[in-house]
Amino acid sequence: MKYRSVRGLRALRDLPRDSEMDYARRRMYERAAGKHGATCPCCDRFIKVYRRSFTADMARCLILLEREGRDWVDIKRLPVRGGDYAKAVHWGVVETQGENSGLWRITEMGVGFIGGRVRLPAHVFLLKNVCVEVDDVQIGIRDALRTKFDFEALMNGHL
Repeated sequence: MKYRSVRGLRALRDLPRDSEMDYARRRMYERAAGKHGATCPCCDRFIKVYRRSFTADMARCLILLEREGRDWVDIKRLPVRGGDYAKAVHWGVVETQGENSGLWRITEMGVGFIGGRVRLPAHVFLLKNVCVEVDDVQIGIRDALRTKFDFEALMNGHL
């Protein structure tokens, strides 16, 4: 049986092909990764794989957190806009003390990224806010500071 691969989702091809349930999961995942997403046949909910970029706002928030040191910081004290900083957790550069705590701190990887010693995937692919894949393209802090959030690209699923 042939399996269609989805650009940017190479892990899908690597899944074992040993059961009908695995096949069904892969097919559903492929449909969710498409431009229009899909409706889950089990729960009847809309699902979609979103491609998220590491944006300039995330990079700026990372720099602000690094200036605060390695302690937990109440994010409301920082001059950050929106909630894009929370998506940076998918790159492993920040961590939160709890889902609704409002307390965040930079990780060792985040410090390395700011210092130019670490490069990150340019994009992550999220399904129900869980990272299911990362991009092969790597960026540095200077690249990230030039990256703007593109709502149209997010919604059109340019995979």
